[in-house]
Amino acid sequence: MGLNASITPGISNEARANYSNQKTLSRFALDNFGGAAPLPDSLLFPAGDSSETSFFGFYIPGAGLYNQGKSVATEQRQVNLVDNLSVTSGRHQMKFGMDYRWLAPFSSPYVYRQFVQFTGMSTAPGGALSGIAQVADTYYSESNALLSKNFSLYAQDTWKIVPRLTLTYGLRWDVNPPLKGKNAANDPFTVTGLDNPATLALAPRGTPLYQTTYGNVAPRLGLAYQLGRSSNWGSVVRAGFGIFYDLGSGSLGGVTTYYPYLSTKALNAPPFPLSPQNAAAPPISLSLPASTLLIADPHLKLPRSYQWNMVLEQSLGRSQSVSLTYIGAIGRDLLRITQLNALNVNFPNISYTSGTATSDYHALQIKYQRRLARGTAGAGVLQLFPLDRYLLDRCVLHQAEHARGARQSRHRPRGFGLRHSRFVHRRRCLRSARSDLRQGGPHGIGRLVGRRVPPGPVGSAGRHRRRRI
Repeated sequence: MGLNASITPGISNEARANYSNQKTLSRFALDNFGGAAPLPDSLLFPAGDSSETSFFGFYIPGAGLYNQGKSVATEQRQVNLVDNLSVTSGRHQMKFGMDYRWLAPFSSPYVYRQFVQFTGMSTAPGGALSGIAQVADTYYSESNALLSKNFSLYAQDTWKIVPRLTLTYGLRWDVNPPLKGKNAANDPFTVTGLDNPATLALAPRGTPLYQTTYGNVAPRLGLAYQLGRSSNWGSVVRAGFGIFYDLGSGSLGGVTTYYPYLSTKALNAPPFPLSPQNAAAPPISLSLPASTLLIADPHLKLPRSYQWNMVLEQSLGRSQSVSLTYIGAIGRDLLRITQLNALNVNFPNISYTSGTATSDYHALQIKYQRRLARGTAGAGVLQLFPLDRYLLDRCVLHQAEHARGARQSRHRPRGFGLRHSRFVHRRRCLRSARSDLRQGGPHGIGRLVGRRVPPGPVGSAGRHRRRRI
């Protein structure tokens, strides 16, 4: 839903409101196609459970995998409010606005799950014909609902200082609190005393995963200067710089996947079908140990990137031009996931998110463009450091680290894990052609088919999309 208002000739306002709801359901079932006979739930599930709410699976090497029942149902609800006030005064075009996002993801996995694995189709213990499985696991899980809120304010001014010089500058302020539960019963857990594994303990439920930061102010600056006004030999210089903040909770989306929302029991060489005692999974409980816990550095900062570019464009007559573009971006306080194992008996496995990763990216591109005919243009691109490849730069491999003990795994020096790419003096020449098919001239496709072609690109080759760092 949107509303545009023209307040005065120089002041206008745009307001947008959006609500969306997306639902998904993953379920496995066997039909009767080709004479197949679906297995009744009574053969697979304990009394009181069925494929409507529970999940069964078994695996036989060489034969295959069989699944039946509900895997998971998810729902994502979103509210987005955006307002933009535009003010034109003299040589200034100013914009002021806000952006508010409310996300409420809901996950409803199977209530009960049973998984059985055999060694093969044999009568030896562990084989499918022996009546004894190799291993079996049973699970109980609970539904969970999270809540995420993001708020931003921004201000921007485009100032035409002189006819040949335009300056655009602005600020954006982002506040991105950590994920939390929709209510107290859904709040995720975190820990205290992470610096000393011997004293590691659960924090009171409702303790934020990390502290909200309020100093996320991102300046943006852009400059365009026309060196010459000649239509046949004009030059334009453009440059820009900006800071961009991320949400900071990307790796914590599965915070409600494990403790205390999941309980499991593992069985070695159990008789199959499982007895009622073996088939029963342990009930959901807040008691320790916590098999797996997802936590974050309590002083986590929002990931940010610094991006800048410079372009020099030179006209070569009326129908051709050449441009030289340099793009750079560095990422700081990026998220790194470290696996902390066997800290103490109550916390055998912790997935720890910190902001210690970094990235660097630099690219140089030369582009030549020429108009071939009316309504048609061609372009050739020579990329010394292509935009879609890491060549002369530093890159971080975002992989989870597995370590034993908090002290030797959490405190990594900044830049730990950086890998320098090889210096490859690679040249890539790309050619592209596009035609304005909206033209109604004698060579237009619209004339050939007897009607106008709708506006918009029909096809192109050699186009590039910037990789966001």
